[in-house]
Amino acid sequence: MKTVLCAWEIGAGFGHAATLKALGDRIRLLAGEAGVEFRIVYALSEAIHTRSLFGDKARVIPAPFLQNPIHLLSHTGSYTDMLTACGFAQEETLEALAGAWENIFDLVEPDLVIAEASPAARLAAPEGVPVVITGNGFYAPPVALKSYPPLRSGAASSFGEGRVLDIVNTVQRRRGRAELARLPQLGQCDYRAVFTLPQLDPYSSVRTEPVLGHYIEGLEPTPPPEKPSIFYYGTTSAADTEAISTALMEVGVPVSCYIRGRQTAAAQFFRLQGATVYDSPPDLRHVIGASSLVVSHGTGGLTHAAMMVGRPHLMIPGAFEPLLNARRAQALGVGKMIDLTKIDTEIENTTLKDSILEALSSDDLAETAFAHARYIKTLPLPVSPLGTAAEASLNLLGIGASP
Repeated sequence: MKTVLCAWEIGAGFGHAATLKALGDRIRLLAGEAGVEFRIVYALSEAIHTRSLFGDKARVIPAPFLQNPIHLLSHTGSYTDMLTACGFAQEETLEALAGAWENIFDLVEPDLVIAEASPAARLAAPEGVPVVITGNGFYAPPVALKSYPPLRSGAASSFGEGRVLDIVNTVQRRRGRAELARLPQLGQCDYRAVFTLPQLDPYSSVRTEPVLGHYIEGLEPTPPPEKPSIFYYGTTSAADTEAISTALMEVGVPVSCYIRGRQTAAAQFFRLQGATVYDSPPDLRHVIGASSLVVSHGTGGLTHAAMMVGRPHLMIPGAFEPLLNARRAQALGVGKMIDLTKIDTEIENTTLKDSILEALSSDDLAETAFAHARYIKTLPLPVSPLGTAAEASLNLLGIGASP
């Protein structure tokens, strides 16, 4: 029996856990066809809220992680800034994180480590155990970079990359591990599965490795429904969720929604107003295809899915990576964004409602989104991103998939 440890450390949302779940399932399937039994353990930073994705029999344990208050939109302009918010700003904290991961590795004894947005886990991975790094374009920056470039101007960053590199190397020396010459070497591993479309990759101009496309397979360009409707993907951790909920129900078209996290007044409000509320993450292929407009906070999974199905997307990003997604989607003409960095106070209901109505009624936006989805089908990407990554993972263990 082979053991795979799937790690997720930083970032929020179901997308990271869902990526690992999908890849783990595909690895198990291909390994079974090759006659090899696999045990898969998931160490997740949101082990409780994402548990519903895996089922009762899955081996899911909490992952060590740190997310400081500094992880705010105003403080984040690069991948380095996010690292400092997640444990890389202090030697003692990073050493504790690495040590906690080492304890997990000692207990699990993996034959393969799959690290999704898990830089501290990558540092602590056992020597001699192959490592696969997964992530979208933002969470899997190119390894060949001399340094992580700024991705947004005007951020109030307080840490330089040289300082973070010194902290990493101090911890590496204490642990008897090799030092890094460049901080992007955090991404060095045996195989990298970059699950992104080139259009949404913030490093597209400097990335030389191939990208695989989105991990959700079967997202096809779908003509919009005859009658307008909206799908909203929200989260209880966003301060503006209830304001968005109120504005959506005032627009006057059918709304379906999923709100990640503990069910709150927003979900109850939607139910009382007659909206369709999903208690668990719905199949995006279905709910987006059945809707005229997608409204979300701009997470990577939703942004990719909306683009691939061909739906206009109104994004209200409250974190750095969603902000990058929203800006790229808007530049492509397939989405609109409400830029919270330019709003000093709480977002007003009229701003939300007017933005929803404008996106819903724009023929140009709808036509551009659908045309771009058809263009995506022409890109030279793997037919099966998950299959490509799963086969590469098995090859690291000397296991070939069945012909």
